[in-house]
Formats: sequence, structure tokens, C-alpha cells
Amino acid sequence: MSYKIKIPVFITAPLAEPVNNYESMIKQLQSRIDGYGNINLEDKCVISYRKKSKKKTIKHLHYDIYTFSGVQAVMLRIEEFKTGLLDLYVEHDEALNLDANDKLGSNYNYALFYPLINFDRTGKPSNRWAIFIYDDPGKDDTDVINTIKSVAIKIFDLKIKQIQREGAKENILRQGIIEQIKITYATKQNINNEDIEFKDYLVSLKEQDNRVEVYEGLPSKDALTLIHNRNTRGFNIKKIFVKLNNHQKYKYVYESNEQKDLILTALLEDNCYEISVDENDLLHLYDPINVQSYLSSVINQFIANE
Repeated sequence: MSYKIKIPVFITAPLAEPVNNYESMIKQLQSRIDGYGNINLEDKCVISYRKKSKKKTIKHLHYDIYTFSGVQAVMLRIEEFKTGLLDLYVEHDEALNLDANDKLGSNYNYALFYPLINFDRTGKPSNRWAIFIYDDPGKDDTDVINTIKSVAIKIFDLKIKQIQREGAKENILRQGIIEQIKITYATKQNINNEDIEFKDYLVSLKEQDNRVEVYEGLPSKDALTLIHNRNTRGFNIKKIFVKLNNHQKYKYVYESNEQKDLILTALLEDNCYEISVDENDLLHLYDPINVQSYLSSVINQFIANE
């Protein structure tokens, strides 16, 4: 049986205090990690789940320094545990029920923090981190991403962004042929005056009509024409999902503004790479050397598209 290691990539906003070299960026991050190690357990970062009794505590941060393509990066391993679990048990020879105060832990939540430095025309630096999240087959996608992003935001004081829109056009043109473009059209209608039973208790009501178009193997220039066509075909929401051959995905949203009758646009890019592994590989998913190897191939692809 084949399994997938997913490696989503996020980019931070520029750091508030720019530096001129990678070494200084690494030292700043090391200082944050070491500082967290000196905090008492009761003062550790706790992440609440919205409207849930469950909570996640970031117990400890481990790190190593690896070199990728001549640049040093920080490999982070996060220990965390959850409490407030009301209906779980563990069974070996006999069942052991967990109560709200028991801790269900995880030792291997990996992420690689890769430093990026750009200089403007005056030579002023701009620093960001590319964060590669190691989402292995044994993890819940949403949960591991939540853990890494919470550490970045709450402990490292970083602001997370999806890959920025700059360079999207050039990236699409470089592809030559676009793997797939999916366009969805929708019309949302708020129905406030309809004769409805128990109207006083009704919170909201929407009707939605949809249209979906899927294109495959489209030349890049034609794809850009399609992407930037603002024709919504009479609908008031148009979403365009672009899937490239290098695993990158773009999302464009065109939405009419009822007050000004304008089309608002937004572009998000989602970098998520996938690596296939077999059942034998599952035994070594958390070996640091294997993790480094998996990430190395992804980083090379990422750098090539930067």
C-alpha cells in the first residue's frame, strides 16, 4: 500500500528587525527556542480548540541545524500533549479510560524553518522564513499544521502568510502547459422576505446556484487569459483554482460588491508537495535523517520556483 507525506509550505511576513545574513536569522530563532526551554510547564503555550474542552500544550521544542543548497536552516521537532479528552481509551491487554486531566502526547511534529533574504535597490534587506511542515501519514493534517503555525505565531512572534501573489504570472508562464484549471461560479441569495414558518427563530437562509468548468492541458498564455477574464457569466462569485505540474496551486476569487457593483479580486497560492512512501517506510518516518532527505527534495523544488 502507498502512503503520502504532505509538505505544505508557508511564508512569514517580513521580520520587524531586518538583518543582512542567514546566520543572524538562525541565531534569532535559536534564542526564541532556547528561551522557551527555560519556561516552567505551567507557563507553556496552550492552544484551545474553539468551543471544545480539548486543549493542546506545547511541551518542548527541539532543534538541529542542517544545510540545504548551501544555506543553513532550523529543523524543529515539537513535543506536545492534549488534555480535556472526554471519550477516549487506550487498550493493550485491557482498556484504560482517559479522563480530562490525562495527557495524550506526540513527540514528532517536524517543521523546517528556511531563511530567505531579499535586498532592495538601496541594499536594504528583507527577511522572511519559509516554513516546511512535515505532515506524515500518521498525523491529522489540520492538527499538525495548527501545531506548527501556533508555535510560529505564539512563540516565535512571526506572522504567517500563504505564498505571496508576486511572481504568479511568471510562474504560470514557466509551466508551458497547465495541468488543470477549475472554475466555479455561484450566486448567493439572502432570502429575508419569504413567507417561512417559525421565521422568528430563523438565523439565516441562503440559496445557491452553481456552475463548474474544468480545463486540462491548457497552454500557459491561454490559461492567463482565462484566469484574468472577469466575466462571471451572470453569477456574483467566481473562483478559479489553478493546479500546476510542480505541485503549486493558486486560487483566485472574484466577488461582486453589491454596494459598488465592483469585482473584488484576491489571489492565494498554496504550496503543498507530496512524497510517496510504502508500508516499510512507515517504520522510519521520524528518523531525522529520513526527514531531512524528504525535505531536501522539496526544498530544491521550492528554490527552483522562487
